Amino acid sequence: MPKGCGSFSSALSQGLSTWTGWRPTLASAWRRFRGVSDFFVAMVPFDLKVTYLPEGYLKDRRSAQGLRPELTLLKREARNLGVHFESTLAEARLLELLWTRLSDHPSQSAQTLIRELSEQRSDASHECVSNPDELIRWLYENQGVRRFDALNRLFLVLVNTQNYFASWKLKRAKDLLERDIGRYLDAVQEGHVGRRISFEWEGQQHSAVSDVVFVQHGA
Repeated sequence: MPKGCGSFSSALSQGLSTWTGWRPTLASAWRRFRGVSDFFVAMVPFDLKVTYLPEGYLKDRRSAQGLRPELTLLKREARNLGVHFESTLAEARLLELLWTRLSDHPSQSAQTLIRELSEQRSDASHECVSNPDELIRWLYENQGVRRFDALNRLFLVLVNTQNYFASWKLKRAKDLLERDIGRYLDAVQEGHVGRRISFEWEGQQHSAVSDVVFVQHGA
């Protein structure tokens, strides 16, 4: 889970109890249940996990499609244009830094690269929304060792399609959160929530009921 999302998830769990007072449809669909799971959604227990569209997932998806890593392409373009960067930076920080610097660069080649990478990320985001099974499976299979479990999970995925690296700011977008979570809950039908996901962890097969609520800005 991204840094800061754990405390946000706890706060969101508490905040949803308040939201149910604003929208009567939420009260019957989503209920706090302490001690077992975070929530029942249509009588199915779930733990709530908050994340962004993971960079690792995007990297693995590109590899499966035969595409070179974004960071490799950005580094090459930066070197061609003489854009300075510190190669010892952490991969995630360097990716964001080069994306920003090349986005601001006036050269046609830099603008073309950023546009292509943005379109590819947009395609990945749309695919996750229409068919989230692959993303859910990736999230289960890439848990940290200390955090591993196979419980039912409802993932709240924050995506800013105008600036993926600013997706964390959506944690403060209360109206947007209420809208997108509310739409999901209003669409829930009794006995028809989530999807059965099979996944592998350290050679063992597991199964859980899971689903994703996408909170998107700029989509």
